Amino acid sequence: PLLDTKGLVVGLVTDTKPHPDADKLRVCRVDTGSSQLQIVCGAPNVATGQKVIVAPVGTTLPGLTIKAATIRGIDSQGMICSLPEIGIEPPFGDASGIAVLPEASILGSDPVAALSLDDTVMDIAVTPNRADLFSMMGVAYDTAAIFETSVRLPNISVKETGPRNPVRVSIETSGCTSYFARVLEHVVIKPSPEWMKARLIASGVRPINNVVDITNYIMLETGQPLHAFDLGKFNTQHVVVRDAKPGETIVTLDEIERVLDPSDVLITNGDVATAIGGVKGGANTQIDESTVQVLLESATFDPTRIRKTAQRLDLRSEASSRFEKGVDPQRTLLAMERATTLLMELADAIVYEGISGERVQSINEAVITLSQKAITEAIGTDIPQSEITAILSRLGFVSEFAHNEFKVTIPSRRQDVVYAHDLIEEIARIYGLNNIPSRLPVSASTGGLKPLQQLRRILRLRLNATGFYDVVTYTLMDPELVPDTTLYNDPLLRIQSPMSEKKAVLRQSVLPGLLQVVSYHHARQLYDVRLFELSHIHNQSSDEVLGLALSGSRPDAHWQNKTPVSFYDLKGHLDSLLHRFTERLRYEKEELPGLFHPGQSARIYLDDVAIGVIGKVHPTYLKKFDIKDTFVAEINLSRLGSEVQIPRFKPIAKVPSVQRELTFISNQPAAALVRVLRAANTSYVESVDVYDRYQAEETTITVSIKFQSYENTLSSDQVQADVDILLVSAASAGFTFKDVQS
Repeated sequence: PLLDTKGLVVGLVTDTKPHPDADKLRVCRVDTGSSQLQIVCGAPNVATGQKVIVAPVGTTLPGLTIKAATIRGIDSQGMICSLPEIGIEPPFGDASGIAVLPEASILGSDPVAALSLDDTVMDIAVTPNRADLFSMMGVAYDTAAIFETSVRLPNISVKETGPRNPVRVSIETSGCTSYFARVLEHVVIKPSPEWMKARLIASGVRPINNVVDITNYIMLETGQPLHAFDLGKFNTQHVVVRDAKPGETIVTLDEIERVLDPSDVLITNGDVATAIGGVKGGANTQIDESTVQVLLESATFDPTRIRKTAQRLDLRSEASSRFEKGVDPQRTLLAMERATTLLMELADAIVYEGISGERVQSINEAVITLSQKAITEAIGTDIPQSEITAILSRLGFVSEFAHNEFKVTIPSRRQDVVYAHDLIEEIARIYGLNNIPSRLPVSASTGGLKPLQQLRRILRLRLNATGFYDVVTYTLMDPELVPDTTLYNDPLLRIQSPMSEKKAVLRQSVLPGLLQVVSYHHARQLYDVRLFELSHIHNQSSDEVLGLALSGSRPDAHWQNKTPVSFYDLKGHLDSLLHRFTERLRYEKEELPGLFHPGQSARIYLDDVAIGVIGKVHPTYLKKFDIKDTFVAEINLSRLGSEVQIPRFKPIAKVPSVQRELTFISNQPAAALVRVLRAANTSYVESVDVYDRYQAEETTITVSIKFQSYENTLSSDQVQADVDILLVSAASAGFTFKDVQS
């Protein structure tokens, strides 16, 4: 309900006299039809003979209940109310005095009904794309479509009894797409009827006078803003719509001088600005009590320019909020004629013959072609063709159906329906979303995680389990750090307007960010740091990398003998992370960027492809970041991801395994021998591990090999067959077999 009151009645003030002990109070006798009340009133405008709003004892008003009272020794049996006191707050209700009701009000009746305020307000949440719902007419069309009924529009009856309309209209800007003007004379300016004022108040619009109220009322009714000029103040009979000149000014209706821009649309009399098109009228042509001749404007403007003007001038209005969303061009003349009808009825206006103006942009109604199959696929249920046709008709869309396709003409009032999916959404909405069954979408994809996604999850879980903390560092970095930290030769991506030179380029490594986090911890005496970051770098292919940083002591170190972490601690973490996925990793000592210590660093390879680096931070950078000994590593997961072999479950063997040790002579790394043996095409080799390495005149490497069958116990011949294959593979790679230990 618009008002939350109980017990109010219409009363007649039959007598007033001054309060004996208060200059500003008056003692009133009020007749409510059923009783005579004595009420002490402080309103300056209370007078004998007025019909007023009376709140007898027991009446409920917003925030209080009226009780009998004694005011300065005089009994008061209620209250004579102003509009704010019954819930109509300023500026809609005058707080300076009591509300005076129309003479026709019946004593004892409900004054809320006498003021036409006994109404219910619907608060509709409208999304910005539904500009058509910013009017009663638009809501009516939508409601009629939902409830399968028709829309009854107000009657329009214009009688042109005056002389020929003398006003000429010229449109000299692309910001105005149509402009029409009517002339009315002998207009009587007076308050609007109570029903109109009540509807404006309920809509949040302050009543002013009948002419201005009618333009606002029609805007709320049709969605088309109108403006009324005092033609006597217009000074010419020529309306020129043009772009504002640089620095041109206008004093708007709020008595503020606005400095305009050439992007603003201006309504002028050919020389002087009279209104900012689509936003606000000018004070020099406003309607007042002296107005007798009115120039009524109805126009359409470029929505983008109206929005920018209102935003730049910080001048939001009911009109601009509609123009910037787009109004229905079909209603430009309809709204004018509807307003003219009311001006004749409520302002005694005489209408001049003819409407001046022009439309410089034709009205185009969108036509959308849509197949019934597309509707079914999008909505997920089969709606009969006859029902779709009925829904489109209810929405006011003209449709033709042929060859399993709908050809739909969209009315200009629905400017939000542009594409086929907009039309499908409308069909589904009117059909009823609750009538559409819920089904899981059908897809040819099997789903699941990609190898890189699986790797990312496993790495994060394992690193968290081993005491590493996940961090997110800044994407921007100092260009001076790039030469000593980047592992790529790709061009740098530089920010056009960096916040500082220290944050001017996008990183090509996560290591500088990790070192900044290590520095933050060391500055707070937190030296045992284990960090990792899974993120993207901005090289040419925007790879995803894993960065690690390790400093301080081993977590299992005794308090009396703390063992500092080393290169091999970090390498061990990488081995445990990556060797479970691939057996083709190797570490090679190489010349690395200046961030790394030359004696404790290596490049990491997957076969012959470099995928990362590991090493101790160079003393120069330890000093630069003010940190103690720190070890870092970076792995390019994008290069590793396609090679990842995710572990698969194997049952526990029910038969025993066979263990053999083989010794080879070679100066090659032991890791190379292990890779060769693991890659051999054997039937039962389960694992190959380094057992011993002895370096004298010649270097011998002993490996331990596990043979396992999951079906039956292996025989000596089966094991020996695999051993022979291993020996051949090793010999071809340059490893000389020395001995077999059983």
